[in-house]
Amino acid sequence: MGVMAMAQKIEDEPAGGYRIGYDDHERHQEVSMASKPAKKPMTIDQAVRLRTAFDPQTSPDGTTVAYAVAELDEKTREYRAHLWSVPVAGGKARQLTWLGSEREPRWSPDGRLIAFVSRRDNDKVRQVWLLPVDGGEARRLTDIETGVHSIDWAPDGGSLLFLSREPMGAEEKRLKKRGGIRVVDRFVRMTQIWTVDVATGRCRQLTKDRSTKASACWSPVSGAPRIAFEKRREPTSNHSYRSSLWVMDGDGRNKRRLASVKACDTAPRWSSDGRQIAFLRRGTSVYARLTRLAVVGLAKGSRERVLTETLDRSVTDIRWAPDGRRLYALVHDGTRQHVHSVTAKGGRRRQLTSGDRQISGLRVSCGGGLVFLSETPKALAEVCVAATDGGTERQLTSTNPATARVALGRTRAVRWQSADGLQIEGVLVLPTNYRKGKRVPLVVEPHGGPAGARGFNFYPNWQLLAGKGYAVLSPNFRGSAGYGEAFLGANEDDFGGGDFADVMAGVDAMIDRGIAHPKRLAIMGFSYGGYMTAWAIGQTDRFQAAIAGAGVINLTSFYGTTDIQWFTTGYQKGAPWQNPDSYRQQSPITHVDKVKTPTLLYHGDEDRRVPLEQSQQLYVSLRERGVPTEFVRYPREGHGIGEYWHRKDCLERITGWLRKWVRSS
Repeated sequence: MGVMAMAQKIEDEPAGGYRIGYDDHERHQEVSMASKPAKKPMTIDQAVRLRTAFDPQTSPDGTTVAYAVAELDEKTREYRAHLWSVPVAGGKARQLTWLGSEREPRWSPDGRLIAFVSRRDNDKVRQVWLLPVDGGEARRLTDIETGVHSIDWAPDGGSLLFLSREPMGAEEKRLKKRGGIRVVDRFVRMTQIWTVDVATGRCRQLTKDRSTKASACWSPVSGAPRIAFEKRREPTSNHSYRSSLWVMDGDGRNKRRLASVKACDTAPRWSSDGRQIAFLRRGTSVYARLTRLAVVGLAKGSRERVLTETLDRSVTDIRWAPDGRRLYALVHDGTRQHVHSVTAKGGRRRQLTSGDRQISGLRVSCGGGLVFLSETPKALAEVCVAATDGGTERQLTSTNPATARVALGRTRAVRWQSADGLQIEGVLVLPTNYRKGKRVPLVVEPHGGPAGARGFNFYPNWQLLAGKGYAVLSPNFRGSAGYGEAFLGANEDDFGGGDFADVMAGVDAMIDRGIAHPKRLAIMGFSYGGYMTAWAIGQTDRFQAAIAGAGVINLTSFYGTTDIQWFTTGYQKGAPWQNPDSYRQQSPITHVDKVKTPTLLYHGDEDRRVPLEQSQQLYVSLRERGVPTEFVRYPREGHGIGEYWHRKDCLERITGWLRKWVRSS
């Protein structure tokens, strides 16, 4: 189940916003300080037009960063991403592409080309394109029926590898022509590894076995390059996405498994000499476990070494230093995520960045400098660079300069004690016009996952509500990431138990501290946050309004309709027939007879993670009981609301529902 309350996406990427050309940064800087207008609260139009920078990539010589920016196309009202570049020394950002929607910028080893994937010229799927850095038109390199993703250059620059989903077989195509008949014999179509020759465009499939390949990368050593890849067998209710790491020759031969332990091993990263591979390991296939940094040598007989065994926090991304003596890792700790250095021998660790923010998109230049995205409660992610010790940090981009003119609610971390004494942390955003001592309406927003977490990020939806006079509290209840493995697994077979108690204790804490008005409370959430919302209104009538997006309502039917059957068997300790009481008692639908709270429901018609029928079950039940309710379905949407008009409509309905049932209460 998803983590985001409203997925900001553009072909599986974050949604953009303000349409600003590359020269608008200069115009912004020329505004006179004396002419600064008064700041005004964020509007819905501003929220849906925010631009998002992502996927920074350093040039081979370390002088330039290429990255992608997602934004709204004002003519088509579609979110699209384009490629940009910015000098590491500082200066003006330059837009590189203008057509279609581009992602995954990847520099060639000689720095003369940038490969990327895009849908252009009326393509139905993404293909690989090559862009000359010194100028000229991009040229298309592939023509793969099912599209491509996850591209990576060979060290000699003569080819790229990519991943592509298997096409339909002959029998599937025959049945499709006969009225679209489908025979289901597996839940997912496997993804395989391919290479493409840069000079000729000739493509070659390297893997064909019955497993999906989640990631792959070339070794950095020319001559006899190898490919490391992550192999996942088809998920079942018992095994989650258990994955293993393998290596093979560049022509697909001599495949060999690296790690010896049955686990979930992901994200392989080659050392610069090609002798070691670092990776992320989750020790079991159970969802709620920490992810650790490990290293394995390529020599026969080498065994993997877990470098963060004693660190009770998850590592979310890793990169080698050029000298191979240490690695850089992103470590998630509560409401923050920062860069740490970890020695390759001994695992000695040191935090390099600090502050109330979230670091992501970590890269290391050939000279050893750090490149990353930094996001704070005041601004979406921007490209930054820093020295290898985290010092001399500089921000290179200004993707949303207009947000400097928006009045924002203050964001801070808050803590409280739950009913059983467990310490809980959450993120609180105060109204933009907040005055200490005045009680305000409170919107409680449980996050998704449930193994997600809220942190020091910029949440446009929260700032929209803050501008309308609401405080927003998002509790990192038990089961959230960032607080250690015991905390992460504390909600197993206890959905709606301790986690719900944590949420309500947070509400009481905000009331006791004089922030929240006890008679002006609302709860809203998406995915597992939608589950918590539906669960809450079946347990208490303290909330004046509820808003549930794509929430799980019936765990039993969810097991049989979701694309992650393993999710419930892991958390509920078995399948519905093995633990029927747990499935029934922890399902919000079981307690719908107690619901009195006016409830807004919204859902994507094409949601395969939490199928539409989940919201429909709650809607029908509430209607039958006479509870004020509204059910909004968004066509073409999956597990998140991403299209411009849909996002705008959803925010209008959310603010309207709160205005009707909370502000007027």
